[in-house]
Amino acid sequence: MALAFVDGFDHYNIADLDKKWTSIGSDAGCTSSMDTGRISGQSLKQERVTNGQAEWMMKTYLASATQGAIGFAFKSTAYTYETSYKQRADMSIAAIISGGETNWFLVLGGDGSLSIYTRGGIYGFIFGGVLYLTCGSISLNTWHYIEWQWNFTTHTMLLHQDGVTIGSITDASVAGTFNAVELLGAAPYGTGYHFNGTLWVDDVYALAGTTGQTALYGDVGIKVRLVENNGTTNQGVASAGDQHSCVDESLADVADYVTLDDVNEIETYQVEDMPGDSEIKGIQVTALAKKTVDGAALVASEIRHSGAEYTHPTSQGLNTNFRFQMFPHENDPSDTPWTPTTFNAAEFGVKKTG
Repeated sequence: MALAFVDGFDHYNIADLDKKWTSIGSDAGCTSSMDTGRISGQSLKQERVTNGQAEWMMKTYLASATQGAIGFAFKSTAYTYETSYKQRADMSIAAIISGGETNWFLVLGGDGSLSIYTRGGIYGFIFGGVLYLTCGSISLNTWHYIEWQWNFTTHTMLLHQDGVTIGSITDASVAGTFNAVELLGAAPYGTGYHFNGTLWVDDVYALAGTTGQTALYGDVGIKVRLVENNGTTNQGVASAGDQHSCVDESLADVADYVTLDDVNEIETYQVEDMPGDSEIKGIQVTALAKKTVDGAALVASEIRHSGAEYTHPTSQGLNTNFRFQMFPHENDPSDTPWTPTTFNAAEFGVKKTG
């Protein structure tokens, strides 16, 4: 597997949640906001004063894959208020999506246990699905780190809580591939996690594919490194001032910006250092961007490393609305694990590739 997506909720306002996640659901009685982060920065907070549903979030990040994983920090003041087996779809805190349908879902039960279900037929998902595993114990008002790994080639699943294996499945044979994951719900069959209280999510990562990282990361924290200065190459046009001053906000906004007009133009920046004792599992270069002319507009992340510039191999297309474009880099451009030394010496930015 390889790093496919991270979100620590630190660098944007709650109104921009749908600019980073592919789609989000909503419930009239649920209030979403940003709150103090688990380790630092911000976390996503959802509050409900009467029985209701959380605001689910789905992230599509590949065409299809047989192997993947998701990890996230979770805290809640109350367990689900549903007891009927028919509502299990709406009690899921994570789900695996295949071809637009939810095939597997991770349920937090009313007793604090974690259970894995599969949809189990056309209507099986709505009416409870098939139970494969129950394990673990989630305490209220306490941060826990949950990791769920699956391999539909070997038909196996692994579930971690706080860095420790709590359960496994050896016959997960229903789904063949997946293309998205979801938190706090199981759409389209369910809506959102049924809760009565307040819950938080933070430090999310997702893995996918058959190369790269082979094991779960364990309990990780997502740390944002902000732009501090211009880099070696700054070919874009700033809307005001220097280029770096247009993209250095602690919470992303579009009040000022940098425009890349021509193909192969590059912007790189110096960013905040990582502490010298950090263990870096991977990084994600993120840009809030849109196109302003007719036709296609493609961008990719650009990293200046050891005196040379490297372009991410997969460009992403822009549309006329601002969205976060995210480029994960599991290793540095020399294909070795990141260290604080190599990270702090590098520059990060974007290139217009088409």
